Amino acid sequence: MLVDKQLFPIPSGISYLDTAAEGIPPLTTEAALTAYWNTKRRGTPGRERLFDEHKEVEAAAARLLQTDPDNVVLLANSSEALNLLANSIDWQVGDEVLISDLEFPSNVVVWLQLKRRGVKV
Repeated sequence: MLVDKQLFPIPSGISYLDTAAEGIPPLTTEAALTAYWNTKRRGTPGRERLFDEHKEVEAAAARLLQTDPDNVVLLANSSEALNLLANSIDWQVGDEVLISDLEFPSNVVVWLQLKRRGVKV
């Protein structure tokens, strides 16, 4: 699926490179947020619809990745995902992790925390 550049209202002559902190949302975001708000303000009945949509997105991602939906999870951001990954490994004293000094700060902290468990970083 190709993305139409017109969906991203960046003024002509500007190159936006700060996507690690906050990307420019497409124009379709406003409609999606409005739909979310209208569902969310229904309270508990709306929550059921949001859970259903969450499952639908995971299933779509699974089809794209050619895997089972049970292998897909949606998380808030990459920092949360990296924390989940790093803390799901059965680290042993003396294990080693190599990281770059060019890495985004929140992607370094998760590994540095492993030092307390005897992991060399």
